[in-house]
Amino acid sequence: MSYKQSSLSVTKNKDKWSIGRKIETLLKKYDTHLKKPVGDMREQFDKFFDVTNKTGQWLCAEDKKFYQIQIQSRGKTGYATTKNASQSTIHPSKQKIAGKVNDKLEQKDSFEESSNDSSDNEDSQSSSDDSEATQSSIESFDQSTHLKQSQQSTFSAVSLVQSGKLSVRRAAIVSTILNKSGVKITSPQSGVYRAVYREASKVMKTLMNTLCNSSWCLHFDGKIIKKKEHQVVLLRNEVKEVRLAVLVLPDGKATTIASAIQKKLDDYNLWAAIKMIVSDTTNVNTGSKSGVVVRLQKLFVQHGESAPVFIGCQHHILDRVLRHVCDALLGDSTESPNMNYPFVSKILKDYEMLKKDFESKAKKCTPNLKEQEVGWRDDMKFLHHLICVFKHFKNFQQMPKVNFKALPGISNARWNSRAIFALLAFILLPDERKNLQKLCEFICGQWSGAWFSDHYYRTAKYEFLLYAVNEYPKALRCFQTHWSQSPSSIHTQRSNVCAERAIKVLQDIAPLCHSSEKLNLRFIFANKSL
Repeated sequence: MSYKQSSLSVTKNKDKWSIGRKIETLLKKYDTHLKKPVGDMREQFDKFFDVTNKTGQWLCAEDKKFYQIQIQSRGKTGYATTKNASQSTIHPSKQKIAGKVNDKLEQKDSFEESSNDSSDNEDSQSSSDDSEATQSSIESFDQSTHLKQSQQSTFSAVSLVQSGKLSVRRAAIVSTILNKSGVKITSPQSGVYRAVYREASKVMKTLMNTLCNSSWCLHFDGKIIKKKEHQVVLLRNEVKEVRLAVLVLPDGKATTIASAIQKKLDDYNLWAAIKMIVSDTTNVNTGSKSGVVVRLQKLFVQHGESAPVFIGCQHHILDRVLRHVCDALLGDSTESPNMNYPFVSKILKDYEMLKKDFESKAKKCTPNLKEQEVGWRDDMKFLHHLICVFKHFKNFQQMPKVNFKALPGISNARWNSRAIFALLAFILLPDERKNLQKLCEFICGQWSGAWFSDHYYRTAKYEFLLYAVNEYPKALRCFQTHWSQSPSSIHTQRSNVCAERAIKVLQDIAPLCHSSEKLNLRFIFANKSL
């Protein structure tokens, strides 16, 4: 009895050792297959155990049927009863998949029943092949349909961010609301977030491959956001405008800006493509020895290219000219801290009261102006409207109806805001009209004609402005120094307004991005809306 027990234990130990050896061999082959896949893995491992032996004998018909269903569904069918589970017991993320699997099985069963009824005399093997082919076609159709729906829903969500100018979080909220209304759009915030930056990366790669094939004018401008210097870099030609990059810099020095722009030109291989540079005429940009433009022109020469022609932004030059004319006519210092003229301070203090007083005195027969809407910002549209009001008053000695707007901000960077205040003072303060008459005539004459022009190269425009500023020495010197008479290398606007619009885009998207890399991608992604 003891001998039988000992022999039985030896047999069990041998069986355990045999199974363990087989498992070790299986794992080694599996690791080898992962590193260097050879053929079909199932064909290599089909005889290690009885359950993996294709040519073995099935001991249970139910297991055999279940195996065939798993092969046909590519492992998507689990071991369960024939009764479908309730949708309430399935996780929401799996409910759509479960419904599709059930539909496929129903389609398969109905197809097999119809095929059996119509082809009783056919060979069973050919019937099985047809069933498998049909099942495969159904699965491929469902997969392609699901892929198209997924791509379409992601595209719609990305469009909400790009065209609707929504944050990723708000786009996800809108998508959820639309989903509840029956519109299928990807709603998870993480999915929309990844899709936005995935599309932005595609746009950047496309630009890197194509921009070097055209000729461009380089634009750049800066803005301090969250106590950091941000520079926007753009390209423009006769056909289109491209927002190239946002540069987040430690400071606004000329060396820092030029080095950052140099890196972007290297990344996009644009040294041979840049033919012209347009920027504001600040000291940092236009310094004769160490300005940003001079540094960039030297870098172009070092790369074996001719130095691009520099054109100062005409809007910025007109701002500087207006400041010199205002100081010459009004005779007051506008240096900090006394930046405002007396009439500006009065308008700022009593604007609402002055408007009500003006409107109460207006006659019922006050004419409405018919004017063309001009300008790219609300303050520029307001300036154009006030110019039309002044011209009407000068021609007919009657003040037309004025559509008052909010007052613009006051800063040395935008002296055109003083033009708005001067015209408002002429309209609302009759006692100031004599002092402001000549300044308003200058603003509404050649200055406004140049300000609201198309800003392409024209020699006649230079002659008109030269005549207008001839009696103001400082304005004349400023105009002759910065207003370039050189023809444009590219037929495009000699203004940096495109960079100003890009800064507005930057201000909108900056709060949504937590790194300079993400900010740059979102800025580039904005090209899809141009």
